[in-house]
Formats: sequence, structure tokens, C-alpha cells
Amino acid sequence: MRIYVGTYEKYNSGSIAGKWLDIDAMSKSEFYTKCEELHKDEKDPEFMFQDFENIPKNMIGESWVSDLVFEIAENVEEGDLEAFFEFLNAFGIDAENNDINELVDEFTDCYRGEHDTLKDYIEEMFDECYMPEVPESMRFYISYDLVYREHAHNYYFCNGHVFEQH
Repeated sequence: MRIYVGTYEKYNSGSIAGKWLDIDAMSKSEFYTKCEELHKDEKDPEFMFQDFENIPKNMIGESWVSDLVFEIAENVEEGDLEAFFEFLNAFGIDAENNDINELVDEFTDCYRGEHDTLKDYIEEMFDECYMPEVPESMRFYISYDLVYREHAHNYYFCNGHVFEQH
């Protein structure tokens, strides 16, 4: 997660001078300390968050950042952030009104990784779980289309991420 931090004074003077700050694993106080260091040329800077990446739009505005963003940054593995946000969207979870630790546990329980398609995931899962037990002479008779149809309703696929539905 990244935020481009400028100030209103600079912006009103015709400048967008600022800097991108990576906030992964950064606390709220660390973030604002870095913002103050970045704009130490101003006496009392009013921070302006002019752009952002990998943060849901409802968790950041031009002049504010939700506390939840920092809780997520501290509790979710960096490589899982995109999937975590997909999880929140896919299941319609309002993260602001839930305990972050419970959400991370629920995400960890249902996230099955990145795959090109849901069918790819189901075939891979089937092969890992059942193919070692199937004699070589019988493997030709397995219908992956049928396996997919039988199991697809148990999963949610969104932007390359697979989640098991509970």
C-alpha cells in the first residue's frame, strides 16, 4: 500500500511536491512522523493525500486515512494485500465494523491462492488429493468438466483469487 503525500499549502501554491510513502507494516504514528519529516519545510503542514495504490477507495480521502488501513498494513502479509481486499469485496464485508484479527483469520481460512481460472484450481486440487489413489489405467476416464461442475459452487473466484465459501 502506498500513498502520495503532499500538502495543501504546496498545492495551493501551484506545486504537487510530495513523495510516495509505502505504508506496509507501518503504524499510524510512524506514517504521520514520516509525513512531518517529508514536509518539515512547513511550520504546520496540512497533509494532502493526492494519490494512493492498493487501498480501497472507501478507506482513504484527500485529507484522511482510515485507521483500518494501518491495522491491515500491520496484520496482513504484504503479498496478500490484494487478495485480502478482494476477499472483503467478494463477501461484502464492512471491515470498519469488524475486528481486524478475526477478518485476517477468516481470510487465511478461506483463501486458496492465485490461479488463472477456478477450473485450474479445482483440477489442481483434485489431482493433489485424489490422483495418487487412482490407478494409471483409470485416469483416462476422469472427467474434469464433471469434477469442476461438482465443486465450483464451493468457491468464489475474483480477479485471479480463489476463496472457499463457508
